[in-house]
Amino acid sequence: MKYEYKMCMKNNDTLWKELGIQKGYFDGNNTSPVPMPFADELGKDGFEMFQVVQYGIESCYYFRKRID
Repeated sequence: MKYEYKMCMKNNDTLWKELGIQKGYFDGNNTSPVPMPFADELGKDGFEMFQVVQYGIESCYYFRKRID
């Protein structure tokens, strides 16, 4: 199998506020699933998120699409 990969690095504080799961700095209490527009767009192109790695206040979201 061959894959094409993409990675997005997002600031957690900014992203979580945009998604409506956090209001201020580290005061999020919404544990319900929310849409992630950047991931939905990649999904429309056939990519699936397969890993998230957190580095301090930022996270890297890894996506892959099977191309064989």
